[in-house]
Amino acid sequence: MNEITRQSVRAFRNGESFKKSNTEVEVKDEFSRGKIVKMYLFNNLIAKRFETICASYFYISAAGQRTNTTKERLNGFPGVEIYQKDWLWYLNGEYWDGEWIQIK
Repeated sequence: MNEITRQSVRAFRNGESFKKSNTEVEVKDEFSRGKIVKMYLFNNLIAKRFETICASYFYISAAGQRTNTTKERLNGFPGVEIYQKDWLWYLNGEYWDGEWIQIK
């Protein structure tokens, strides 16, 4: 895992803003709905987390960009293992079309 992935995932998980090279983590506190944390790669939203008083919801997407860098960033998250075989992507052992999916 490269250093930008490590730093950006740590910021994302800690709910801290981050920007370096092609990766950005944005944090918004919305008092009525809780905290929203988003990760962008080349200005494409690839991960988002919603935190409320009762729960936290985490989603990922390839954002239409099935690149090695997208895979690298997403694989930095716990519970995410993406690999490619015959041009298809697999998430935690199951075929994945790259669309938004909740990670538990």
